[in-house]
Amino acid sequence: MDLLISAVVIAVITQIPVVHKYAKLLNTFVHEIGHALFSILSFGGVRRIKLNADTSGYAEVMSTWWGGRVITAFSGYPFASIFPSFMLYLLFRGYGRIVLWILTVMLCLSVLLWLRDILSLIWSAPLIAGFILAIKYDVSLDWPLYILMTVILVDSMSSSIIIAHLSFSDYRNAGDATDLFELTLIPPQVWGILFFLISTTIIAYTPLIMVGVVPDYYSIVIESVNDLYEFVAP
Repeated sequence: MDLLISAVVIAVITQIPVVHKYAKLLNTFVHEIGHALFSILSFGGVRRIKLNADTSGYAEVMSTWWGGRVITAFSGYPFASIFPSFMLYLLFRGYGRIVLWILTVMLCLSVLLWLRDILSLIWSAPLIAGFILAIKYDVSLDWPLYILMTVILVDSMSSSIIIAHLSFSDYRNAGDATDLFELTLIPPQVWGILFFLISTTIIAYTPLIMVGVVPDYYSIVIESVNDLYEFVAP
C-alpha cells in the first residue's frame, strides 16, 4: 500500500515543475555520492560535490590509479539505483529509523566535507532540518521517506535511459559512459546499455523482493552488518 501511495504522489510531483526539479536533485545527489564513496573505497579522495539548477551535478574526485578511476566513473548510476532500492527494502522491513539516520548522516557529512556552493546548501538545508527534527522529537517519516526513495529510484532509471540514448546519439557528451570509454576504450554504447540494464533490473527487483517472489539478497547485507556490529560491540 505504501508503494502504491508513493507511485500516486510521484505522478503528482512530476506535474509540478519546481517541486519535481527539487526532488530530482535527490537522484543527482545520490549519484554523485556514489562516485565520491567509491573514489574513497578505491583509495582516492573527493574535493567537492556540486549540484546544478538544471538537476545535473558532478563530483570532483581524485583517483591515484587506473582501476580506481574506472570504479569511480562506473559507480554513479548503479549506486543511484541500488541505494534507494535498499532503503525502500529497509522501510518495508520496519527499519524506518535506520533509513532516517543514514540519510541524515549522509547529508550532514556531505555539507561538512563536499557541498560548498550556494545552491547545494540551499537544497540540502530543509532536508537536514526536517530529518534532525524528526529524530529529536521521535517523529516517524516512513511515508515521506517512501516517497523520497521512490523518486530517486524512478529518476535513476530515467537518467540511465538518457545516458544510454546519449551514448548512441552524442557519445562524446555521454557523461560517465564517455569517461569510461576514454579510460577503457570499451565503446560508450556498451556502458550506456549496461547502466540501463542495471537500473531496469533493480527497479524490477525492488517490488518483487518485497512480495517474496525473488531471492532476498538484501537480507544478507543486513545480517552481515549485524554480525559486524555484534563482533565490534563490547
